[in-house]
Amino acid sequence: MTGENNLLEVKDLKVAFNMRQGDVTAVNGVSFQLQRGKVLGVVGESGSGKSVSARTLLRIEAPGKITSGEINFCSPRHGEVALQKMNTTGELIRSIRWKEIAMIFQEPMTSFGPMHTFGNQITEVLILHDKLNKADALQKAIESLRSVGMPRPEKVITQYPHQISGGQRQRAMIAMALACNPEILIADEPTTALDVSTEAQILEVLAERQRTLNTSILYISHNLGVVANIADEVMVMYLGKVVEHAPVSELFSSPKHPYTIALLNSIPKIDKVYNGQRLEVLTGCIPDPYNHPAGCKFHPRCPKAMKGICEQTEPIQQAISDNRSVACHLYTSSINTNR
Repeated sequence: MTGENNLLEVKDLKVAFNMRQGDVTAVNGVSFQLQRGKVLGVVGESGSGKSVSARTLLRIEAPGKITSGEINFCSPRHGEVALQKMNTTGELIRSIRWKEIAMIFQEPMTSFGPMHTFGNQITEVLILHDKLNKADALQKAIESLRSVGMPRPEKVITQYPHQISGGQRQRAMIAMALACNPEILIADEPTTALDVSTEAQILEVLAERQRTLNTSILYISHNLGVVANIADEVMVMYLGKVVEHAPVSELFSSPKHPYTIALLNSIPKIDKVYNGQRLEVLTGCIPDPYNHPAGCKFHPRCPKAMKGICEQTEPIQQAISDNRSVACHLYTSSINTNR
């Protein structure tokens, strides 16, 4: 580990899918660090590679494959381990999943087994990792459900996923991820199916875990307002790459990359008078995964694209201050342009 306080370090990670139409590189050179007790927000449009990056940390990227890069995790039980080298079905990675690195999946209906009750599925985690007997595991599972605001947890624990609402399934997914008090919690759109009041309650539960247990959180979301409130740092992804990485206050007060600026401008602002003006919209869409544009991947949609540069040369991630970086030709020292 290059940083003493880093719990996880990802270096130049690339994940590809071998499809019938050709290879698709869903994660293309992603690098970041996650410090102990900190929250790293990950934002970007659908198709940016956020979820694939997160699932790869647990080595459940199949049918994708890691083609290069490193994932170094400072495990409290196993020391520093290289996750990218592990057998995805081996005993070591299985001992890390859910006990040390847990994930709140985006789709709770497909993440829970339909043939087993919530009690069977949550207690299995506790029995395997915390070595609890069945009665104690069941009681702890009920308490975990209660902590995320699940109504009648004693009843829900006996039910199957199809018997409760989508929002309740999402809460059960969160309860399962938190049950073993993991070192790292990957939260992939954890409050998508929840109403506003329940969302606030869940975010408070996550914040409390961070404060009391020093849990590190990788928080993936399309809701930039939530990210602004919960994250310490923000990583902006586009088409499998990190285009900007900065402390949350700096990113929201002075975004640098045109893509980040466009995302923030698309959010309604309560203190702005629109006088009938339409909200700014990011034009275009994510490119075809089988036909990426040359040069900067964002240049076909970028209002600041420079002819002869952006469509020919791909920008590299470079530091623009001590604690933030951006991948954009506007901030390349060799190009004489207004920043």
